Amino acid sequence: MKKENFKGFLFLGILIFVLFLNIGLAQAEENTTSTPDVVIPVVDVIDTASSTVDIVIPEVIITTTTSSSTVEVSTHSDFSVNLNIRYQDTFIFSGVVSTTPKETLSDSTGVTHLVSSSSTVLSALIDATSITSTFVISQLDYYDAYKSFYLNCLTLTAVSTTPICGNWNYVVNGGYPSVGLDSYQLFGGETIYLYFGDSWKITVSTSTFPIGTTTTLSTWRYNFDDLAEEWTPDNNDLIDISITNPNSLGWWDTTITTTTLTSDSSGLADYVFSSTGTYFAKITSADYSKWSQAVTLIVLDVPTSTTFVATSTMENYDGSATGGGEVQPGATSLISASEINSKVQQILNFLKSQQSDDGKIIDGGLTDWAIISFAANGEYAEDIKKGSKSLLNFARAYDFSDASDLNICASYPRHVLALLSGGISSSDEKIQSLVTKIKSQECYVNHQFGQNGINDDVFALLSLLAVNHNNTEPIITDLVENIIKDQTTEGAFTWAGYASPDVTGAALNALKYAFKKGVGIDSDVFVKAKKYLKNQQLSDGGWGFGQSDVLTTAWAVMGLNSLSEGQNEWANVDLKNPWSVLISQLNNSGYYEPVWAPGTIDWFAVKHAVPALLGKSWPIILQPRNQIVEASANPSDLINGGVGEDLIKIEISSSTPLITSSTLPQILEETSSPLVLATSSVSDLISVAPLLPSDSQLKENTNEIFIPSQSKITKNPSAIIVEVPKDAENIKIQTTPDQSSDPYLPLEKKVAETAAASSAVILASSTLLLLSRLLLAIL
Repeated sequence: MKKENFKGFLFLGILIFVLFLNIGLAQAEENTTSTPDVVIPVVDVIDTASSTVDIVIPEVIITTTTSSSTVEVSTHSDFSVNLNIRYQDTFIFSGVVSTTPKETLSDSTGVTHLVSSSSTVLSALIDATSITSTFVISQLDYYDAYKSFYLNCLTLTAVSTTPICGNWNYVVNGGYPSVGLDSYQLFGGETIYLYFGDSWKITVSTSTFPIGTTTTLSTWRYNFDDLAEEWTPDNNDLIDISITNPNSLGWWDTTITTTTLTSDSSGLADYVFSSTGTYFAKITSADYSKWSQAVTLIVLDVPTSTTFVATSTMENYDGSATGGGEVQPGATSLISASEINSKVQQILNFLKSQQSDDGKIIDGGLTDWAIISFAANGEYAEDIKKGSKSLLNFARAYDFSDASDLNICASYPRHVLALLSGGISSSDEKIQSLVTKIKSQECYVNHQFGQNGINDDVFALLSLLAVNHNNTEPIITDLVENIIKDQTTEGAFTWAGYASPDVTGAALNALKYAFKKGVGIDSDVFVKAKKYLKNQQLSDGGWGFGQSDVLTTAWAVMGLNSLSEGQNEWANVDLKNPWSVLISQLNNSGYYEPVWAPGTIDWFAVKHAVPALLGKSWPIILQPRNQIVEASANPSDLINGGVGEDLIKIEISSSTPLITSSTLPQILEETSSPLVLATSSVSDLISVAPLLPSDSQLKENTNEIFIPSQSKITKNPSAIIVEVPKDAENIKIQTTPDQSSDPYLPLEKKVAETAAASSAVILASSTLLLLSRLLLAIL
């Protein structure tokens, strides 16, 4: 039977059924005032709490009311719902959406999948995109194993061009459905809220306390429909208290439950811990309908006056002790500088062992971080070589083509920081090109930078300030504001909504650097972040999820380093500090293994451990090896001259005295900038040639001579700028009068080009030049 005929017969049958039903109800009404029992096979009761029961048959809704015997029959294929989309403290969209059933939907890769023919929350969301430009669905994934769609990302065009991904939740008529967006069937008139962030959270009155202390845990529910009050107490929540599972097989069993509590009508639960150790508390439920991120609780032995002092306030961000619990000087077991240096050398040696013939270590991203690691130890990237190629060779030529550079707006700042760590001047053309890209609309639009979350904001801020970008420019102001805005009430910074000690450390580092650069930042930001890190610190001294890992701990330590805090300030009652984790987890081969995958290399840990161990924070900048000097008619005037910390121009004319190794020491002592010698004639380079590497080259039709190792020559219309090594011996500039009007200047230029290749060829060419002039004079 054709589908059209079947539908016709079905519709006719239903009408006949309803007709007989009405007759029966009318007859019953004559004899009784009660509502008759209506029995229809296969019904779906939608809302048992109201006085109306919707009995659903495909394409038909039959409604009966308990106080009446009337039955209404309606057939329709589309209807309206109320849709609200919230991001942080803004409703991106709020309005009525007319939605229609869809038999197929396509995922973000363009593959079409069969779906329920009824209207769902997902189909309503898709229909909404046709009536508003405030958002688009930028990533919709499909999982064959579950035959289900997953809404991963929305791009909220009203706010930013950056997709918001990974934590979208939805509510229908005030309740949380237990099925996905594509499985929740709609019938018209529903109110739907779609929002980004956690639905529940748990907080504690104190997270580090002596045994026997009463701790109050509070359970909270997200107010998705209330912009004024983001969180409200949530009662009767099940609270899981657990400890680390020493025999964990994977992420699914990292903890063991020790007890469970239930919050009261005010969302509160008091508990007294009878054993010391590290505990985790989270909201849970038997049917998994509720859950929250876990908070860490550290239960200490009863305090004594010799090892631990409990106070009621927190430490100041500048390191002065004002609370929480402080290990007294002399009570800690500090890791010696020699042991730290030994471990650092092991890591750096391992990194060297992974270097390829093209100079890189693994890929472009890891090469950048390796450059920063070597710089933290005072080593220049151009000295880290495999054959003839160095780390710096690869970094200078890198084009961001590696698969690891998925977030290009984080890669640009990282590369700037790496080049600065490699001893490249901030005025370098490549660095300036990257700065332009960072500030372009590729990354910075409508006051927002890069992707969702503050990870790329942190490194953009560090890189721009590191190249002395004006800290009053809008992009700096926006980056600082966006990072600070991300901080939670507990003091944490987040990965797009997920609080974590590692990104908290990175944010601390960036904001402290901004503070040092003159950006006004409230000290409360630092106080709260430190409080969060103190609360999350585990018994072994580090940070992680269930147990400490170097990946998380290293970034947290970078934040502490930026505050000039060390082992003493962060030692716990067990005399462990974050450096203990960085030291103890390093294996004999010089690398770290992830706790979740023993036997493999944790590259994230390897590439960040060295700066953390050595007490460094971003940015780590090595001065260019070519130090700048400025020249004038009198060498003594060089000391106070200058037009910036990266370039001090020297004009040398025929009246300028010779600059030799005897006149340079005082000049070099007074400046840390790269040495630049500028002459008014190309032929002056002849005297500099012996200082240049033999592989120097003049690039045709450009204004630069590129010298691969240590020196560089730049030409402009009025001068030649020569950069030479600071420690070069017998530096000498033999000056000559300006001969720019000399008809034989092209021949002189050719001599200079040859000089840049090798000193022997230069001297021979000079002789040929002189002989040519003599011959012309004779003729």
